[in-house]
Amino acid sequence: MTGGHYLAEQPLSAAYERIDGLLTDGKDVLLDGGVATELQQVRSQERARQREPWGTWALFQGPVDVLEVHRRFVASGADVISTNTWSVLEAADETAVPQPAMRRNPLWAEAARLGVRLARQAIDEAGDRADRAAAFCINSALLDEHAQGRLELLSWVWHEEPPDLVILETLEAVPDEVALETIAMVTATGLPVWVSFRRRPEGMSSVDGSVLPDTDASAFPAALGKLEGLGVRAVLVNCVPVDEVEETLGVLRGQTSLPIGCYPNLGHGAGTHWEFDSGVGPHEYAQMAKGWKGAGAQIVGGCCGVTAKHIAELR
Repeated sequence: MTGGHYLAEQPLSAAYERIDGLLTDGKDVLLDGGVATELQQVRSQERARQREPWGTWALFQGPVDVLEVHRRFVASGADVISTNTWSVLEAADETAVPQPAMRRNPLWAEAARLGVRLARQAIDEAGDRADRAAAFCINSALLDEHAQGRLELLSWVWHEEPPDLVILETLEAVPDEVALETIAMVTATGLPVWVSFRRRPEGMSSVDGSVLPDTDASAFPAALGKLEGLGVRAVLVNCVPVDEVEETLGVLRGQTSLPIGCYPNLGHGAGTHWEFDSGVGPHEYAQMAKGWKGAGAQIVGGCCGVTAKHIAELR
């Protein structure tokens, strides 16, 4: 990977060195919450009706809204601010806008760059460049064998607009050889990499908590060992309901020596909208997090439906 060689020569950012120090010392790291669902809190009704709120499309339709979401999570005290780039490769497939002949990069790559820039702007506005890390978040579409060419272009984006770490998240399958090869390509960029699964104690999960039980009980722990060997720095569970997170973490703690963490959902999807869970407020969520920490989690935050108020209570 041409672009990766440049990043591999760079030291860890000061912001990630701080994160690494916290984890090494056995201390806690606070993630932000659901960036995409928080957009529902800041967007006008007219803009909220434009496509789904949790994808990359908000970068095209309302980057100022995305910046406001990042500002809210910075103000909440999160150590890690996540880019709104979760589905950036789906944008590559769905974008129907003709590409100008002289455009250097496709629109999805420009969106990826903008995603990092907006997260970084919110951090810089608070004067927290060394204290808060900008994490480039992307889903399992990156692990498809057809995406490796896009990964090379993405590595150039990271060279020009470097995040402090990369989070490959919401994985719903045990990484196969293609996925492991791609993850190795990401770690070769020199950026710290965390990997997060939709996981329950018995197997992989869907967003609503439905479980596909493991057919081979040894496959997932073996994959975790391979991830550690590739240089992955943390393993997490995300985008699952809160009710079994503590048990899942207890199992995960016994399967890897890497730092572990979680950022679950509150509520459920309703078409293109997210229905928030009014029964789990910030205080209740923070009480749940005590159990997650007790099960071994050092990294805690929230996914869909977890607001800036929840994260502030966690802090």
